[in-house]
Amino acid sequence: MRLQRPYFDQYTLDSLKFKLSDKLGFAITSKSDCAALSEMLKKSDWGNVSESTIYRLFFQSQTNSPYKNTLDILCRFIGFRSCYEFYESQVALREQLHHNGINTYDISSRSLLYYCIQNNSTKPLHDFFESIDPAIEQFKVSITTSLFDSLIQTTKPIIFLKKFAHQKFIRQYFFEYGHDPLFRIKDYDLGYAYYLEGLSIENDIEQLQDYIFANCVLFRNYYLQKKYDKAREVALKLFNKGIDIESVRNHLYIFPYIRFTAYKLWYFELISDKKSEIDSYAESLLNLSNKLLPELDNYRRKILYHTIAETFLYSAITEDFHHRLKKIFHADFNKLPPIIYTKHLKYSLPYFDCNGLLNQRP
Repeated sequence: MRLQRPYFDQYTLDSLKFKLSDKLGFAITSKSDCAALSEMLKKSDWGNVSESTIYRLFFQSQTNSPYKNTLDILCRFIGFRSCYEFYESQVALREQLHHNGINTYDISSRSLLYYCIQNNSTKPLHDFFESIDPAIEQFKVSITTSLFDSLIQTTKPIIFLKKFAHQKFIRQYFFEYGHDPLFRIKDYDLGYAYYLEGLSIENDIEQLQDYIFANCVLFRNYYLQKKYDKAREVALKLFNKGIDIESVRNHLYIFPYIRFTAYKLWYFELISDKKSEIDSYAESLLNLSNKLLPELDNYRRKILYHTIAETFLYSAITEDFHHRLKKIFHADFNKLPPIIYTKHLKYSLPYFDCNGLLNQRP
């Protein structure tokens, strides 16, 4: 005989919340977001969950435990037949993680990954990362977040970053999918410098893509941190290399392409005080948005908006450009709480952020 409901500890609840946010299309960070999810549930025919119940789940889950009926509705909404089926899927994943020395009970506890990094035990780490490739996606993502936690805790991440900068799993999941825009890991920028070593961008489109990606994330970080000397140094590697970005656009993923194109506005602000030149380039980004929008799916539309909106936000252009950008993406704002469209540009950014790591480690 089954219990009244399975035991959803914090890890299981966090997994449920992540999947709910993914289904909704943006991270839930306010009461209005809870109302949006409640409204979407009503339209789904799976059942009703009130705004206040969703709020307690997302913001008071350590003191309020949801009822089985609520969990059933939420789990069916994300594609499971019941909360039992969702719970069992988490048990299977956690057993695999525990088997590989990854703790899921308390992220502040140090895992086997941490001790290998802290003690520079690179051989077992290399063998482990080489064995991950065939694993299921959710397992890879869980390893990535655990690796992030371990590198935050360690006092000497630099040896790891240098040693594994060219290992396939680490490049794809840690540096790319699990990129941390907040640069919270010590010497994180040096990790991307190692990531860039040895790339040949002339005849290999994949290496060109890696080159653009890593330099763009470094340029963004230095620019936003007001480290303008370093920002200029990286910008020269991007924008004075003679890269014809439009000629290779169809071969690049949208993230490196649009970052390269949008961040050029910041580059112009670093090297020029001509307002007309800067405004003209901002105008071209609005035109590009109008041109690309019809051919993009929802995910890539979010990437396009978020990258250009963030670039506009931290540039010297007038807020008229902000309003015009939102107008271009008006249909996308219709999926969000209505107040977001009327507020300052900065308030819309979390709703369009596609960064994988920030959804799990905000």
